Amino acid sequence: MVDVAESETVDALVDFAIDNMGQIDILVNNAGIYDPKGPTDSVDWAQWVQAININLLGSVLMCRAIAGFEVKGPELLKE
Repeated sequence: MVDVAESETVDALVDFAIDNMGQIDILVNNAGIYDPKGPTDSVDWAQWVQAININLLGSVLMCRAIAGFEVKGPELLKE
C-alpha cells in the first residue's frame, strides 16, 4: 500500500514501477478521501490537514516523483 501523502512511499512506488516495468506510460492521480465533513469551525483540525495532505499534496508528490522520467503517454497528453 502507498500513502500518497508520504514522499518516501511515493518515491518507492515510482522506483518499483521503473524497476519492474521499465517506464511509466501514464499517471492517474486517483487517491483521495472525503472527510472531514462539516462546518469549518467544528471539524477536527488533524483530519482536515490529513485530507489536504492526501487530496492535494499527494497529487503533487506523484507528479514530482515521475518528473525525472519520460512519460510515454498518448500524444494528446504531451506538450
